Amino acid sequence: MLGHGVATPILPAFAAELGGAAADVGMAFAAFGAARLVLNIPVGYAVDRVGRKPVLVAGAGLSAIGMLCSGLAVDIPSLICARLVAGAGASCYLGGVQVYLTDIAPPRTQARVLGANHAALLLGVSFGPVLGGCTAELMGLRAPFALIAALNGVAALHAIAVLRETLPSAAAAPADVAAAHTSAGAGAAPTSSGPPSSTSDPPQLAGPRTAPSGSG
Repeated sequence: MLGHGVATPILPAFAAELGGAAADVGMAFAAFGAARLVLNIPVGYAVDRVGRKPVLVAGAGLSAIGMLCSGLAVDIPSLICARLVAGAGASCYLGGVQVYLTDIAPPRTQARVLGANHAALLLGVSFGPVLGGCTAELMGLRAPFALIAALNGVAALHAIAVLRETLPSAAAAPADVAAAHTSAGAGAAPTSSGPPSSTSDPPQLAGPRTAPSGSG
């Protein structure tokens, strides 16, 4: 969310430089959120089917492209299109990150890890406008977009080089089931081959005890 925060103070002035009115500024802001709204559920599906890492990397890459194109926009329509791409990237990146952190965090510290991630997002929203405003004052209105594009590019490269995929393999599921059945059968075998139970044991318990061995 740092990129969104950086764009917040400069979008009105940038849209005015492109000849836009107040309504155009609203459209530029709305495009980012609309892309996230539309893509959040499809992104979740992709994270579960394709994997965490590919979606995360694609999100960082799309964010970099969207921010770069925002800085290169020549009119309001091109700016709005670029904001749509940036919003799509943010949806992919945030969706992938949330699930990735859930996968790698131990159950004992999962809430703490997700809380720290949320705090980092709020930090970007809080200090992003300061960074964007200062960068625009020093280097022009297009510079903050280039800065965030570069940071997103670094994030994509870092994810490619360092992160490992955490999506459970679909092929592992049948093997796990077979192993579970084998283990259950092995555990139940001594029950059927062991010494007969005493007369005090209820006879009706013998059937259920040998059932896993037969089904395994």
